[in-house]
Amino acid sequence: MKVVPILALCVVASLVAIPARAQSLAPGNWSGTLRVGGSRIAVEYVVQSVEGSDSLAVTMKTASGPATPVTDLKIGERDLAFRWGAFSCSLDKKGGNKYEGNCTTADGTAGQLTLNSPQAARVATPARSGHNVITAEELAGTNASNLYDAIRKLHSEWLLPRTPTSVMQAPPPVQAYLNGQPMGGVDFFRSIPVAGVAIVEFFSASDATQRWGTGHASGAILVTQSAPPP
Repeated sequence: MKVVPILALCVVASLVAIPARAQSLAPGNWSGTLRVGGSRIAVEYVVQSVEGSDSLAVTMKTASGPATPVTDLKIGERDLAFRWGAFSCSLDKKGGNKYEGNCTTADGTAGQLTLNSPQAARVATPARSGHNVITAEELAGTNASNLYDAIRKLHSEWLLPRTPTSVMQAPPPVQAYLNGQPMGGVDFFRSIPVAGVAIVEFFSASDATQRWGTGHASGAILVTQSAPPP
């Protein structure tokens, strides 16, 4: 599939002022990725306040193309819709700093778009204290056969679910992430060898919710590998 001709349909035009809503977009440069077929295209979604009014001017561009206006913008409490050239996009809000969803053209070409707000970069790479990080050297020093046992030896409290607020509720599990992808509960780490893990990070409930959205009442553990497993 050729992606360039599709993006070429985004004709350059002047900025379009769009009335701002109560659930407005954060002004600034939003970074994102548009996936069409096997191609991944970096995009920039720029939200500007129009001086002297309560409107927004929104454009979007690829790294190799000019900024073109976003039109028909509709901002809901948990969703976002707009047109960008040939694409009609409908995105869902993921946490406070991220939108994900689909973009389609009239001829049926489909893509997946992810947008991260200007604040998301700061949330995604917070200043982590030593207590919230396990290095590769520390993992190797445990002599554990799998990642779960290594974490248990160094920070067993990370693996424990938060105490439920009601005796009728089961404690929510700590969520596991591998290279940014959700993997369910932390038992998943029993299948991961220690070798090849670059860093392990623990995110509190509030930090995990800001980064990944709801469902992280007991926090999350993010594991980043230095190379794909064999």
